[in-house]
Order: sequence, then structure tokens, then C-alpha cells
Amino acid sequence: MDDLRRGATDHAFLASVLGFLGNDDDWIRAFCDEVGLPYEQPMLAMQMLAGPSMMHWT
Repeated sequence: MDDLRRGATDHAFLASVLGFLGNDDDWIRAFCDEVGLPYEQPMLAMQMLAGPSMMHWT
């Protein structure tokens, strides 16, 4: 549980959690519906949290 608490303050960890949710459309839709977010919001948050490591030039 302590690892999870520490992870909640780590941008890379949070980005990876959002990336995991984004692996399945049903998961991300259910998450967004539950918390009242637009479907694209988790991806935008993941990109902000991950910073340049998420940049793709293709």
C-alpha cells in the first residue's frame, strides 16, 4: 500500500496507470463515465504527465 501511495505522487507512475486503462476501450469508457470525464481526457492527462517521453513524431 505504501508503494501505491508513493506512486500517486510520481508522474511516470500515474501516466502508466492511465496508459494501462487506455489499453482497453471498454475500461477507459467505464472510467470516464464513472468520473464524468470526456473520453479523450485521460489520454491528454497521460501525455502531460509523461512529458517528452510520450512524444511520437510519426
